[in-house]
Amino acid sequence: MDTKQRQYARLAMHLKQLRENLDETCAQVETMAQQSKMITKLGANQAASFIGSSRVFENEMLKK
Repeated sequence: MDTKQRQYARLAMHLKQLRENLDETCAQVETMAQQSKMITKLGANQAASFIGSSRVFENEMLKK
């Protein structure tokens, strides 16, 4: 193999690795987007629970 062929083979190897890394990154970004939506819902539920418990606590304190 001459130098040019080795360089092309090495470039092809690097491009293949780059494609695999990009595919993995794409999959991870999609997973992160789904998790972000779930975290938003979790935060909203937590806030609603906190507000509800705060109101119950205030009502109990005002009764006394």
